[in-house]
Amino acid sequence: MLNTVQHLTWETACVGELRARRTTRVGAQVSGRVDEVLVREGDAVTAGQELVRLDTATFALEIAVREAEREVMVVARTDASLQFERIRALWDKPAGEEPSIPRKQFDDAKARLSTAEVHVKLADAALELARRRLTDAVIRAPYDGIVTRRFVDPGQPVTSAPVTELLEIRDVASLDLEFRLPQRMLSRVSAATVLLWEIEGVADGRGESTLSLILPDLDEATRTFRCRTVLPNPDGRLRPGLLARVRVVEDSPREALYIPAAAIVSSQRGPSVRVLEGGRPALRPVRTGESWGDFLEVLEGLSPGDRILVAKTP
Repeated sequence: MLNTVQHLTWETACVGELRARRTTRVGAQVSGRVDEVLVREGDAVTAGQELVRLDTATFALEIAVREAEREVMVVARTDASLQFERIRALWDKPAGEEPSIPRKQFDDAKARLSTAEVHVKLADAALELARRRLTDAVIRAPYDGIVTRRFVDPGQPVTSAPVTELLEIRDVASLDLEFRLPQRMLSRVSAATVLLWEIEGVADGRGESTLSLILPDLDEATRTFRCRTVLPNPDGRLRPGLLARVRVVEDSPREALYIPAAAIVSSQRGPSVRVLEGGRPALRPVRTGESWGDFLEVLEGLSPGDRILVAKTP
């Protein structure tokens, strides 16, 4: 017996993997020697928390040198400014009077003052850079996460070029569940598609979510495409690398007429079904549309209430 189906629903199962949304291998921005490693593998850290400290003695000395250099430059600028003011007093005369000094002497004094001012700016920048290097000797967490790997110990030298990796941090407050679906489902899934997931070995490791991302690449070998959904993980019970069984709940996109795919038979007139007419089977051609699981959409050839014969599967 055929009926008009308003919502034809079933599930497609696949296996997915949990992945951290962000993974960062923290490195040093300055070269030096590790003084302290303040965290261990497995520790939870917050954004801005101190992770590693380098020996700061060299950086403190650099600041002292830069401060002394700046003082020298400031003294030189003050002297150049005083000399320029004296030269300008001899150069600037009331209208009709000749300057007491040649033009070149005035220009030279002005140039010396400009050069002294530039030297002070350079000294300011060098001092700021030295202070920044001291700040960078303390390596901090870029975001809230978990320390998953540690690569250095106290006393070990590190460099900024090439960058020495110190720690690996992962953001696990929420995880990406990534899985693949067959090509035939490409037009059937969207951001509203419902997913049911289950993770073996995790307490309360099951739930429901919706698709958050459908990636555009298609695997040519398997003819599958990648999808992602985001799983909240506030208590940290879920971990990157865990496998999850994912069930994709599909709904027919519109009210339509569906028959079991096993009811289709081949004939000279194309796809057909055996329909009971007057108590006897008769072959009737049909035009089919999309397939949904083990069902086919019928566009022409059948009406609600028609009775069809379906071949038994072994």
